[in-house]
Amino acid sequence: MVYLFGGWDGQKNLDDFWVYDIQKEEWSMMHYATARERNGPGPRSCHKMVFDNKTGSIYLFGRLDEPEGGAAGGGSVAAVASASHGSGTTAPSSSPVFTAPRASAGSPPPAVAPGSTDPAPSRTWPLNCAEFYRYHTSGLDSGKWDLLYFDTSASGGPPLVFDHQMVMDAEAQVVYVSGGRVVDGDWEAIKYSGLYSYDVRANKWKMFQSDPSSTHPSIPSRYGHSMVLDHVTQTLFIFAGQRDEKYLSDMYAFHIPTSTVTELFPNFTAAGGPEPCFTQRAVCDPELREIYVFCGLSRNRRVSRTAVLESDAPYWIYRYERPERPGKWTKILPCETSPTSPSPLPVDTPSPLPRYAHQVVYDPLKKIVYMHGGNAGLESEILVHSYDYDGSARDRDRDRDGGDDIRTQSPGAHREVRSPAPHGGEGSDGEKENRLDDFWRMKLIRASPEDNIRRCRYLIRQQKFRELCANAPPLKALTYLQTDVSSVVDHSDAEETRVFRSLLSHLLIPSAVTISAPATPPVVKPYQGGSPMKTTPDKELEEDEAMTGVLASKSGGEAIDATRDLERPLVISMDRDPEEKDINGGIPSSAEQFKQREKLFEMLMEYINEDAKQPDRDLMRLINVDGDDL
Repeated sequence: MVYLFGGWDGQKNLDDFWVYDIQKEEWSMMHYATARERNGPGPRSCHKMVFDNKTGSIYLFGRLDEPEGGAAGGGSVAAVASASHGSGTTAPSSSPVFTAPRASAGSPPPAVAPGSTDPAPSRTWPLNCAEFYRYHTSGLDSGKWDLLYFDTSASGGPPLVFDHQMVMDAEAQVVYVSGGRVVDGDWEAIKYSGLYSYDVRANKWKMFQSDPSSTHPSIPSRYGHSMVLDHVTQTLFIFAGQRDEKYLSDMYAFHIPTSTVTELFPNFTAAGGPEPCFTQRAVCDPELREIYVFCGLSRNRRVSRTAVLESDAPYWIYRYERPERPGKWTKILPCETSPTSPSPLPVDTPSPLPRYAHQVVYDPLKKIVYMHGGNAGLESEILVHSYDYDGSARDRDRDRDGGDDIRTQSPGAHREVRSPAPHGGEGSDGEKENRLDDFWRMKLIRASPEDNIRRCRYLIRQQKFRELCANAPPLKALTYLQTDVSSVVDHSDAEETRVFRSLLSHLLIPSAVTISAPATPPVVKPYQGGSPMKTTPDKELEEDEAMTGVLASKSGGEAIDATRDLERPLVISMDRDPEEKDINGGIPSSAEQFKQREKLFEMLMEYINEDAKQPDRDLMRLINVDGDDL
């Protein structure tokens, strides 16, 4: 089951409660308005929910509240909790959602009188009250709400916050709440909450870390960040988000038993990770020791300081061996572009629009991620290397309204969000936001080692066939294609089969490069380091030849062999591969073949672990051009 509660629809806060049955693939409304239920929460947005897979309970905390008149505000697409539990079956927890700004304020929900299902007109909630709720999905109290705390801040818990993070340790029966922006009516002074825990059995709150800095290592408070729990190692991972006006790209590990804070990355962007991001979403698989990150708004200083929605691989995997040590960041590539995908999808397979303030939950049993809603920016935006849409303007309008789209992406493309103001439902020019109500399921496809080896062989034999077409008799090349190449093709894969058939065209198209043997082949010497250099047969210099023309300094200092410097050629080349000398009658490879082999090498490197190959990062990214942290 996947649970969805409340949020902001662009006009008002919602308090409807929905459940999605994964097996039946059906949505069902559990409550039209929870404010009418006994002890039920009122309409809200920017709240968080977590699921307890041991008891089947859902815990709800936080909201964005504001005074009448809309001085400030924000909305939430949804708060989602995932559940696939029945009798004894576990269910994943959630990392619910912050989002998009709104323009008008909602009035606080009314209290519910005991024993009544209607709001009590004589009582209302205090404006900045931090209520804490529990909902029962199973057992004798199934379908009922509990108001655990009227105001958690009065009992040692967090104040009323929005865009915080919350996770649940079902085994220990502890809820953890991190960060968030404090709602106290003073919107001029930005305040942040710290790290708290709630013991379900003892019904008690505990503060691990407050916002003010101390002499001990601490995690800077923030909002719009991510927090996930590895219950196996009892470690919280907290990363990214926003503090003041800065988007963060740091990452911390908090060991719960010892309350130890470890800074894993001061800047994970410089370590090969995503750009500094805000309202991204993340889930964790403790069994695989992987964190899946679904990026939101980011700020790429190489392009602009404006918040952008990246369309180039906005999903990432963070893998770690030990939680207290830095791990490795890897992009999650779409199936149609990933060289390691065992079954690439068709090119026209729809995929989610880039978004922020969305929601994701994870089923650790089936290894499936579910994503709902979010915000795709304003209807009118600045497009930087925008999508190359396939279809008419009508199709693009449909996409803007939230429908699926078919598109191809330019490398590095992103959408520059002009006004993602956190306190307003419209942009500076009154454009409406492109709010999404779509629902997606994602499963990572991992190729087996055997399939990776087969694909590498396929790539190598493709290149060999191309060279045979240029340098060998056509019959020999055709035989190689029908036997050696065909044997490593997955003929059930439409894309591989298409590429295999297209190879036949190389036999029909004559080679554009004519290779001829030089009249006097150059003498090649072993490579001794430095730049590749080549000598001619006219003047061979031995390493032990006598030095002549030595000029010594008057002071008897270091001698300089001027003659040797003039006579020694400036270019020496490496020996050719001995096996390649016997190919094509000793004719060297053409420049085109060299480029093809270089491309093949780079493709093969995609199958090699990061620690076993040369870095693929651009060195220019290490240059700090603006004086800030990269």
